[in-house]
Amino acid sequence: MADFGRVDFKDPTWYQKWRQEQQDAQQREQQARKQREAEEKKKRELEAELDHEDDDAADDVQFEDYEPLWLKGIGKKHPDPVVENASLSAVKAPKPPDDCLEDIASAVVKEGKLSNLQLEAVAYANMCFGKNLEDGSRRGFFIGDGAGIGKGRELAGIVAQQWARGVRKHLWISVSNDLKFDAERDLRDLGSGNIPVQLLGKASYSAKDLPKQGVVFATYASLLGKKGGKTSKPQTRLDQLLKWASPGFEGGLLFDESHKAKNLFGGNGGKPTKTGQAVLKLQTALPRARVVYCSATGASEPKHLGYMDRLGLWGGSDTPFGDFDDFRRAVESRGVGMMELVAMHLKQRGALVSRALSFKSCTFELVNDVMTPCVAASCLRSDAAMASSRDRVASAPSPSPRESLRVS
Repeated sequence: MADFGRVDFKDPTWYQKWRQEQQDAQQREQQARKQREAEEKKKRELEAELDHEDDDAADDVQFEDYEPLWLKGIGKKHPDPVVENASLSAVKAPKPPDDCLEDIASAVVKEGKLSNLQLEAVAYANMCFGKNLEDGSRRGFFIGDGAGIGKGRELAGIVAQQWARGVRKHLWISVSNDLKFDAERDLRDLGSGNIPVQLLGKASYSAKDLPKQGVVFATYASLLGKKGGKTSKPQTRLDQLLKWASPGFEGGLLFDESHKAKNLFGGNGGKPTKTGQAVLKLQTALPRARVVYCSATGASEPKHLGYMDRLGLWGGSDTPFGDFDDFRRAVESRGVGMMELVAMHLKQRGALVSRALSFKSCTFELVNDVMTPCVAASCLRSDAAMASSRDRVASAPSPSPRESLRVS
């Protein structure tokens, strides 16, 4: 129905004006519709292009079968087939020194308690420990192996070797207290069950309560622990560890699941995490420590590399990056390909191993009709039991305040 609400019928040209307004409005509406259609088309094309790029990226990820290049004939082969990213396989790691596996018990090598792949990680870690960065701190090593390679066993091998060389204090940091038992098991399997492993969280805040020789096992959460502070300076776990390690700590500083420290530099105004700051403080305060970063997901973005201060990627005359911020900006501006180049650079210097189990011979099968009458009846009984329990809790009388106080 036509809208004549604003028409002045006394004007002899009212019809022509009204008609022109209607045509202008229709034209504007057509232009707006065309613009919306063009934007939607552009959006669909962009989404399709991104999907295509993702598919291409997935297709482009290739792996090559992996065998240690320089340790052939040493140790037993890893029990499962192993691969390496094709871009990394294009780079040769340097030959480790001839003494890189000295002080590893011969039975460990002969009996395959450390496979040839695990021995390779120990060898390159030992090689890095023999080099210094320009600021005098000891060069670190990055274990980026995937699940199933045995990262914990590799860390135990590093500790066992250094212990045999007279380095008797080590700090092993991981994500859970329960992993202490895995560390003890790995050391025991390597014939180093005599190395004591003490849980940091079970000790008081005095450095005297930590072993004079052995492994202190801590979690990232425990690094942030503190007590007191109302009337005196608070005691912190970090200060306790630094006092225990002083002076001249040269033991292993092992960051298992090191990605927990990846948010040291938040980026885009993000605040650094306390965990990241604690990890960096340990490295700064213990320049002669033998640092190992161990994680299958150490860094998915350039900003996540900030805590890996001992890899020599920035801050030296042999790198174009004055500090981590210069490094981060340069890598971010060049995308994923630059991250691959960083990994290749680290491998070429012997500062990185990154292997993964092969899924070449794996198969999978989709199984249908698993809901047999027996399974269905079990599910129904479980549902009934849960419903009964819920009803009983809901209908139970609430305790009186006196009873609540007595229970508490």
